[in-house]
Amino acid sequence: MAPSSSAAESSSTTLRLELEELAATASRDEIAAEMAARTGGTTIPAHTRRKSVRKPFPEHLPRERIIVPGPPACACCGSTKLSKLGENITETLEASHANGR
Repeated sequence: MAPSSSAAESSSTTLRLELEELAATASRDEIAAEMAARTGGTTIPAHTRRKSVRKPFPEHLPRERIIVPGPPACACCGSTKLSKLGENITETLEASHANGR
């Protein structure tokens, strides 16, 4: 069945109104983008890293210090003039059974 002329007019009116609404939204977005560009953009506040929540192990527990040696020469250029840049210290707890297995 062919659509009636009033249904076609209603459909075209609806489409025209939606197109006008989209154009208005796009122009508002363009204006907001221009305003942001003029004011230097959006600023994002800095954050600070949270402290570790885990408590350190008690002092009475035995500790073992393991030092992993660095490479004797640079893997890229072969230079032997290497210097220490930092270190990572981790503490892990080893579980041992009471019956000695």
